[in-house]
Amino acid sequence: MINQIARPYATAIAMLIDKENEQQKWFKALNALESVLNQALIQTLIGDPRISNEVRLQGLQCALKESGFPAFWRLLDVLLENKRFHSIPAIIRILQELLAKKFNMAFANVRIPEQPTKAIEKKIRQWVSHHCQADHVQLSWQLEPEVLGGLIIEVNGQQLDRSLFGRLDKVKQSLGVESCH
Repeated sequence: MINQIARPYATAIAMLIDKENEQQKWFKALNALESVLNQALIQTLIGDPRISNEVRLQGLQCALKESGFPAFWRLLDVLLENKRFHSIPAIIRILQELLAKKFNMAFANVRIPEQPTKAIEKKIRQWVSHHCQADHVQLSWQLEPEVLGGLIIEVNGQQLDRSLFGRLDKVKQSLGVESCH
């Protein structure tokens, strides 16, 4: 259901992005919006029926001041009007899928315990490019100290768990023992 709601928005954004470098500003703005929407004050602003959409939009523009641009503000206005902010994560995911096809690229989220070196980043980028047969790779990093002894890569809906726990889970599964997690 959420994909049906999110797909038209993602499709419209994808049609607006006619150059690869434009996608960065859209993802920056959408990711900032997703982050801002998790703040209690913003949730109150959006959820309070006494507050007009105009005031809500002004509040969001203030919170997102460095991330916005005219087409993004129009999208926010439409999302406000249609009460569709809950679909932002799905819009981002579907937009990634659409742009991956359009620009022959891969979007990868890498969960790693510490900041990667340039050499590690290069190896991960090469692996994702080869694995997905993509000309371009966009990596996003999540530093998670609990990911021990390796990393977890999520790319185009697939996950490669090369963490210590992930490898132990594979050994346990081969032995018919329950998972570590």
